[in-house]
Amino acid sequence: DVAGAVTVGSGATLSVDGLATLRSTAGFNNATFTFGTCDIVGAATFSATSSATGTSGDFQSTLSLDNSSLSTSGALDITGDVSITSGGSLSIGDSSVLRADVGVSGGSSLTITTATFQGATTVGASDSVSGTTATFTSSLPQIATGGTYTVTTTKVSGNIAMSDDVTLPGSADLSIEEGNSLRLNGHRLEIGGDLFVEISNTANDGLRMTNANDVMVVGGDATFSSHTHNYSSTSEGNFTAGEIYF
Repeated sequence: DVAGAVTVGSGATLSVDGLATLRSTAGFNNATFTFGTCDIVGAATFSATSSATGTSGDFQSTLSLDNSSLSTSGALDITGDVSITSGGSLSIGDSSVLRADVGVSGGSSLTITTATFQGATTVGASDSVSGTTATFTSSLPQIATGGTYTVTTTKVSGNIAMSDDVTLPGSADLSIEEGNSLRLNGHRLEIGGDLFVEISNTANDGLRMTNANDVMVVGGDATFSSHTHNYSSTSEGNFTAGEIYF
């Protein structure tokens, strides 16, 4: 349990078998950090081929991985922005939460099991995101042409209005479960996999296309259903304009 700033320099190793509590900033430069569980209050910066491994962690500020790696077998909860650059990698376990913006660039990678993304997520042309289930609460991920997105299922949680065109390449499925909504808002959405839309008796949930410029392209199958076959479920008013291609 360290109250002040922590700096671990070239070739050094910091190992904590149990809980590592760092109450200020943490900087790792060509260093190794191993932990059972970590709680870092200030900004955490890993650079120059640093590496960190542990079971789980709570990063209460920003996390930067510059040509460095961080891997946890369990959940990671990150409050601030996440930057993975210059060949960096982040691999996180089940039920992780990323509460701000996430940027993957410069030949870097992000690997998840199941994770919730509450901010904007951008993936560069030479970068990759992979995993089982990614849930987005404010916006869909922006994948640059050439970028790799091999998340099996992408879920919409909350009410998302698109602000740009989005392509989920490969065989990525998109799921909009009952009580949540995705509004194309005059943009194009293309997915390589299947589309699942489930509506309830909540007004305006599901997929919404009400702008003449809305375009939806589905590479796989499309399934529209109502939650528990609720007789009052309706998609009335959700499809008034735009085009859908199957």
